[in-house]
Amino acid sequence: AAGGGSICSYAGGRLQVGPQSAGADPGPACYGRGGPLTVTDLNVYLGRVSPDRFPFPLDFPAIEQRLRSLRDQVTTDSRVGYTLDQLVVALLEIANSHMASAVNTVTTRQGEDPADYLLVGFGGAAGQHVCGVADCLGIRRILLHPDAGILSAFGISQAPLRVSRQLSL
Repeated sequence: AAGGGSICSYAGGRLQVGPQSAGADPGPACYGRGGPLTVTDLNVYLGRVSPDRFPFPLDFPAIEQRLRSLRDQVTTDSRVGYTLDQLVVALLEIANSHMASAVNTVTTRQGEDPADYLLVGFGGAAGQHVCGVADCLGIRRILLHPDAGILSAFGISQAPLRVSRQLSL
């Protein structure tokens, strides 16, 4: 869907979030290693990520530089004038929409309406996105477990290993 490393860009006349990822190296722009603008950077910019929780200083000027560059690209191409805050909110809405779409696909495939359920947030940025994802899905109740940040890693460690391949003919 859209994790913290998902790259924020503009192409084909529209803002995009993912599917490309910055990964851990170089990582988001805020890591200070020349990485691209990512969802993590958006959350840092909005103050949703506490810089003192990182084992290294975050590079806030790198985030602002990449946001300005993206804003200028959008303005030049489309004549739409975003403020940096508006651009960040628009990109986060796209990221949340991608996450909601993944949840919606799974639940509707099973004949269920996601709005009838409680949304459980998991992953390192659960607290930063669970409300936005719930809004996209019409879900009125959420559960944010105190260990939400490790639930994703724990879950993947419990999943059976399998490979699925497809070939078009």
